[in-house]
Amino acid sequence: MEQGLILTVLGMSWVFIFLMFLIIFTSLSSGIIRKFFPEVEKIDNKPAQNELEKIAAAIVLSRHYKRGVHEKRS
Repeated sequence: MEQGLILTVLGMSWVFIFLMFLIIFTSLSSGIIRKFFPEVEKIDNKPAQNELEKIAAAIVLSRHYKRGVHEKRS
């Protein structure tokens, strides 16, 4: 019984120490990576007004095509 308790405490201690080293290593490597490879500025990905007009026209044309409006006008 006593040996089982000692093995359990030793095993849990080793796991705890390993996890602490893992956390420390991960934090250090993250800091080093951020130092040498800073984040690039985010670019505004909003399309220009002209592009929005083209997209809107394409949507309207596709809806007309699906409804068969192009056949009625011809």
